[in-house]
Amino acid sequence: MKDKKRKYFDRDDFYDWGTDHDIMKAYEWLGSESRIFDAMLRNKPKLEVEVDEVFKSMMDKYVEKVNFNMEEKLLKMIYLNFYIVADECLGRIYKAVCMYNSSVVANNKIRLEYEDAINCEDKNDITELFVDNILDQSLTGITSKLKEINKICKRYYEFEIDKEFIDEANIFRIERNLLVHFNGIVNKRAVNDFGKIYPNIKIEDEVEYTSEKIEKLLKLFDIHIWNLYEKIRDFYDPSSDYDELLDEEDDIK
Repeated sequence: MKDKKRKYFDRDDFYDWGTDHDIMKAYEWLGSESRIFDAMLRNKPKLEVEVDEVFKSMMDKYVEKVNFNMEEKLLKMIYLNFYIVADECLGRIYKAVCMYNSSVVANNKIRLEYEDAINCEDKNDITELFVDNILDQSLTGITSKLKEINKICKRYYEFEIDKEFIDEANIFRIERNLLVHFNGIVNKRAVNDFGKIYPNIKIEDEVEYTSEKIEKLLKLFDIHIWNLYEKIRDFYDPSSDYDELLDEEDDIK
């Protein structure tokens, strides 16, 4: 196989397969967390009470209400926690790209603590400190992270992230913020943010957080993070090279 030198690689002290390798690790972590959420969706707790026939009608209504409230709270909890996981996954991907190609963040301006800066031993430490502070100060949600990763992909990796994924992630962010700050009740800002996506939505409408919506998000992030990994991997080592390696192994056998 012909010798290929990786593009945009400026870190002598990292393995040259590090960017795509670390993105794969982020994807695998996302998958492990998603399987937990999926199991929770498939095994919702349910209250069951056995009572005398005299009280059955009254208790059935009570149990039904309790189960409805439990499921609603569970779904909202899963929704919020998956947002945290998705945000962390995108942060890990951004960091993987920047740590192996520090020119990506060379023009960023960020505030650093003096004590943190003087404790850096080498370029690796400084780059990591710089990237961590960007994530803490500038890229504080899934939309900002995803848009920044998309800019990097267009500039360095010669592809764009699917716009549908970016739009759906933005809806995820808006609905998460409504749940955290307004218990899922739509306000004026949310009406403007939803724009053409939900043209009939009104102030005081209530956002629904359903199993179907969560399952769709789990699948959406799984598919598009994998696609991101594949495209960056193929940028460094095109699929044709993998086929060539497999052919060489077959010849050896």
